[in-house]
Amino acid sequence: MERGARVELDAGRCVACLECLEVCPRSSGISRPVFRVSGEGRPEVAHPESCIFCLDCTVRCRAVAIRVNGRRLPPAPLGDRILLLKLSSMY
Repeated sequence: MERGARVELDAGRCVACLECLEVCPRSSGISRPVFRVSGEGRPEVAHPESCIFCLDCTVRCRAVAIRVNGRRLPPAPLGDRILLLKLSSMY
C-alpha cells in the first residue's frame, strides 16, 4: 500500500458514469472518501490521501480519465490474462 497517492481525474475526458465511486473500496462508508459526487453530479477527487493504490478505478474507467500516481491504464487487452481475471472479478 502506498501512502500519499496522486489521484487525478481529467474532467475533459470524464463521462460522469460514477463507476469510479462504485468500484473504489475507499469511496463508500468511510469519512474521507477518495471520490465523491460534486454538486453538479460529476465525480471529483475528494481525499487522494485515502487512496490505497489498488488501481481499480483506472481499470474500470471507460473514458480512461483517471490517473493514480501518473498511471492511466487503458481497457485490458484481450491477451492480458492477469488484467482479464481482475476485470472479471469486478462484475
